[in-house]
Amino acid sequence: MSVFVKLFLTILITFSLLFSFFLNHILESNEKNSINSLKNKISYNSKIYKVNMSQLLYDFNKEIIESTLNSLYTDKDIVKIIFKDHTNTINITLDNKNTKDINAITSEIALVINNEEIGKLHIFYTQEIIHKQIQEYKKETIQFSLALIFLLILILSYFVHMFTKEIKELETAANEIISGNLDYEIKINTSDEIGQLAKKIKIMKNYLRDKIDEIQEQVSFQQSLIDSINIPIYVKDNNFKFLTCNQSFADFIGIDKKDILNKTMKELQNNDFIEVYEKTDKEIFDKKISKNYYTKAFNGKKELRDIISHKNIFINSDKNILSLIGTIVDITELNKAKEKIENLNHNLQNKVNQRTKALELSNEELEDSNEELQTTISYLKETQDKLIESEKMASLGGLVAGVAHEINTPVGIALTGITHLEDLNFDIFKKYQKEEMTQSEFEEYLSTSKELNSLIRKNLNKAASLVRSFKQVAVDQSSEEKRTFNLNKYLHEILESIHSITKKTKIKINIFCDENIKINSYPGAFSQIITNLITNSLIHGFEKNEQGNISIRISKEENKIKLLYKDNGKGIKEENQHKIFDPFFTTNRENGGSGLGLNIIYTLITSKLNGSISCTSTENEGVEFIIIF
Repeated sequence: MSVFVKLFLTILITFSLLFSFFLNHILESNEKNSINSLKNKISYNSKIYKVNMSQLLYDFNKEIIESTLNSLYTDKDIVKIIFKDHTNTINITLDNKNTKDINAITSEIALVINNEEIGKLHIFYTQEIIHKQIQEYKKETIQFSLALIFLLILILSYFVHMFTKEIKELETAANEIISGNLDYEIKINTSDEIGQLAKKIKIMKNYLRDKIDEIQEQVSFQQSLIDSINIPIYVKDNNFKFLTCNQSFADFIGIDKKDILNKTMKELQNNDFIEVYEKTDKEIFDKKISKNYYTKAFNGKKELRDIISHKNIFINSDKNILSLIGTIVDITELNKAKEKIENLNHNLQNKVNQRTKALELSNEELEDSNEELQTTISYLKETQDKLIESEKMASLGGLVAGVAHEINTPVGIALTGITHLEDLNFDIFKKYQKEEMTQSEFEEYLSTSKELNSLIRKNLNKAASLVRSFKQVAVDQSSEEKRTFNLNKYLHEILESIHSITKKTKIKINIFCDENIKINSYPGAFSQIITNLITNSLIHGFEKNEQGNISIRISKEENKIKLLYKDNGKGIKEENQHKIFDPFFTTNRENGGSGLGLNIIYTLITSKLNGSISCTSTENEGVEFIIIF
């Protein structure tokens, strides 16, 4: 049953019942009043005619008696009159109205003179006239009521139609919104409750449109973000079908991204490793765990590659598993390089063992250099494994690339020195076997070897220093553990770890911090805050190749750490200052800005460090952040 019918019937039935009760009350009151009026007339006549007729009978004035009775008989309510005395001398009966009323009311009046009854007057009153009047009144009332009800039906139909028309419009709008048509225009502009509801639905519709646009923008941004990462990333459902992946994963297996989605690995490739993959995936889904493991995989060129696979599950707030997220790190070239270096070390060791006693010192230094180089490479491998085990590996990708680039220069120089030293060893050894080596050549060899050893040691030490700084910052960023650390020293380690980013700019970074300040806190969160602040200044505060200054001033005040961060860049517009900590707010989205940098800083400071952050800025004069924790 529609709202129109329900509302119409409710109002009509309610009105009909109320009107029926009212009408019945009116009719009963009218009937009661008519009967009371008749009773009053009977009482009045009894009092008046008792005296008059008694006196007339006593005077024996028959003519006046008849005249009076005839006058009384003209009353329409009186149908019969009987008048007689005790001697029956006067006996008058008036009964010519031909009315037969079995419910007639008889009024008997005793005629008394001097306390002596001399006659009686009988007056018969009919109720038929009252009943006819009541019936006529009922008939007219019912006719009026029907006309009134019909008019009411027309009026109700109009107003209920107008009311339900707006409700049907709201229903249509709701169905359109449910079906996804958020552009549907609601044609209700009244100021009543329906109009207010329509306005709220419009607000809800616009809010939904904004939220959908925002979600689509976030999804697009997230997809762009994972596509920009050069590590293969994919997402599977509990049926092992791919929900999404980045371009690196599609390039790795050599299949277009659109052909990967909604398919299992078994449908994309056919080899002996697929069952191992699915067995591992099933274990992760069943036990709700994350897992890192070494395995092999075929790439798009059918080449068997060594990989490290990291897999984790995504669980919603209801503790339901939604998907499996996996990453792949191809370590084939790293293993080949390691094998090549190990072979080189082995061959070099064999040659060193054949040298003369005069070359033992040089060879020993070379072995130490090789050992240090081997240690550095092993540590890089260990660090890489730790990064793979961390769920934040994607966010550290840029840091790894920068450190790798920084390490590449000293390691390359060291390898060049080793190659040159190997050639010198080969030449001097040939001359030594042929007994053609002169003392001057040997001395020149020793001098050159010493210089090369010094060069190799210096560059390997530089690489080791970079690795130590990178190690601490990388481990902290991937860890949630709390520890005690020196703020000044750790700040310099952070700057050294992001040197590959800052060296490309003309921005000078100055640190003002007491060397003795130590705190027990979360170094990973602190590193993320400093890195994001500097990155935010480089992206938003300065133009490319623009000179500028960044200062980081730290002091300890009443068991609290106060960090004052300032740059002299472009600053922040006044209308944007209250929104800078909002998620996804950015003024540089066209250049890849995500709007998450300052939001992450705010979350880490307020939630992780239980601190506060405030910002003041004047456009074109720089920005200042005050952090207390």
